[in-house]
Amino acid sequence: DATPDWYAHYFDAALARGIGGVKVRLGTDAKASLARVAAVRAHVGPDIRVAVDAYWGYTPDEALDLARRLAPYDIFFFEEPSPQYQMHGLQKLCAASPIRIAVGERVYTPSQYQMIAEQRAAHIFEPDASICGGILACLDIAAIARAHDLDVIPHLGSPTAIGLAANLHWAAAA
Repeated sequence: DATPDWYAHYFDAALARGIGGVKVRLGTDAKASLARVAAVRAHVGPDIRVAVDAYWGYTPDEALDLARRLAPYDIFFFEEPSPQYQMHGLQKLCAASPIRIAVGERVYTPSQYQMIAEQRAAHIFEPDASICGGILACLDIAAIARAHDLDVIPHLGSPTAIGLAANLHWAAAA
């Protein structure tokens, strides 16, 4: 129930410490999500990367419509717009979206990442060592991404000390 202005200032402490990018959580109301992103972009300016995360909130067609409406805000990536099991829809979304699509929060094995890569159903992989098989599996996923010319951004979904350490280690090794 927070206002767009609240979201705009949510990142102030992180930005004051030199953080160069933020990720805005979207709701299922596209109009409210657009207002939130517009407020954040206006507040942080053009030099800060802004990504968005829908946490599976949209169908692939709805996500494409939203991606087109978000494009003027120079969005770095659109995370988890739709469930990964909607592979055909994600494939169509990736082919038409003006914003790169990131998946991985709910992808649990290197073989699932391989399938996503082969079907061109993502532009960015976000493996999390806590949920997809550990450090070695993440290194395998990074190799899959490299072989398919996809970017990799480590994900940390479970904020535990062990999860953070595992994700920092695999990211450094990759």
